[in-house]
Amino acid sequence: MDGLDGAAPYAETEESIMPLVVTSATPRASPLGAIRLSNPPAKAPEGCCLMATRQEIAVASMAHAKALEPLIRKLVVEGITGTTHIARALNDAGYPAIRGGLWTSAQVGILLHRLELR
Repeated sequence: MDGLDGAAPYAETEESIMPLVVTSATPRASPLGAIRLSNPPAKAPEGCCLMATRQEIAVASMAHAKALEPLIRKLVVEGITGTTHIARALNDAGYPAIRGGLWTSAQVGILLHRLELR
């Protein structure tokens, strides 16, 4: 083996590759506690307005809640008060959630909290 021990080339290769892998990923803890590697968060290009600020999201969420308030109050008067039942009623009526998807009971709970109905 020309005076080299069998693990040396592997170790050299591993050392040359590992810094690239570790520096190109961000370690994150998984729900089970194990560390996994993931891509770093993407950054919007300068001057791009794809990412909304927290304040913009809060304003949009409140506007969405206020637009649905009359319907929610009508449902409550009709006796539909559970978050699951309200979510089903909103989905059946074709009202999209804030991001355009279907309503869940958790989202309805947040909506009721925003409207101070809960």
